[in-house]
Amino acid sequence: MIKNYTFNGQTYNTEVALRQHLTTVDEQGEVYSLAVPAVDGDPAAFWEQYGVTYTEEEDPISVRLKAMEDGIQAYMDRTAHDRGYDNIYTAIGYLNSSVQRFREDAEAALAWRDQIWVLCHRLLDQWQAGEIEALTLEQVIERLPEIHWSETAEYEQGE
Repeated sequence: MIKNYTFNGQTYNTEVALRQHLTTVDEQGEVYSLAVPAVDGDPAAFWEQYGVTYTEEEDPISVRLKAMEDGIQAYMDRTAHDRGYDNIYTAIGYLNSSVQRFREDAEAALAWRDQIWVLCHRLLDQWQAGEIEALTLEQVIERLPEIHWSETAEYEQGE
C-alpha cells in the first residue's frame, strides 16, 4: 500500500516527513509546537484532527511486480549464498571453472535460475489472463523448483 499524507496542499509519502514538517523549532533548535502522539486507531480519523488528509492506495501493478521480482532475486541470491557464493551471479560465473565442483554448481545455478524465471513468467501470464489469483511472494517461492547442487565433494582442478 502507498500511504499519502496531505497537509496545506503539500503531500508527504512518509509519516516521518509529515511529522518533520509539522514540528516547529525555535532559533535555538528547540521544538516548541505540535508534538503529535503515536497514531491510535483509524489513521484517517487520527490525522483529520491535525488537518491532515490521510489516504492509502493500492500499489500500482508495476510497483508490485518489481517488488515480486526483487523478492525472487533475493531468494536466489540467499540460496547461492548458503552454498558459499556471494549471489546467484557469482555462482553462475564459475561455468568455465577448471574445478569440477565449481563448474557443476555453476551449471546447476544457471539451469535453476532459468527454470525459476520461466515459471515466474508463466505465472504472470496466467495471472494477467485471469486464470489464477495474484500470488504472494511466499506462495511463488513455494512453487519454485529446488536447486540440485553438485555432489562432487572434492575441489580438485581438472586437467
